[in-house]
Amino acid sequence: MKNKKIQVTKYVVADFFAAMIAWIIFFIFRKVSIENDLFYDINKVFSDGNFIKGILFIPIFWLILYFVQGFYQKIYQPYLVHYHFHYNYLLNKHSHLLHYS
Repeated sequence: MKNKKIQVTKYVVADFFAAMIAWIIFFIFRKVSIENDLFYDINKVFSDGNFIKGILFIPIFWLILYFVQGFYQKIYQPYLVHYHFHYNYLLNKHSHLLHYS
């Protein structure tokens, strides 16, 4: 039971940092590409209020969404979409065997 709690904690921390890194990349991309704001002073970009809000609230939003969907409840079970994809693939690929047996 203790090992499961440690693994869930690692999973939550990894998801938090992944969302944070994704926001940083998106924010810089938006500033450079879309707003054509060639930043000469990197501190100007990172001191933007929207950047700070995003760093805090976007990872929390994703963690709440993952928690509500149950991703942190049963971390050792296979991912359902992945499971159903392989099940349907194998069923369709080998369905001709059922007809001839």
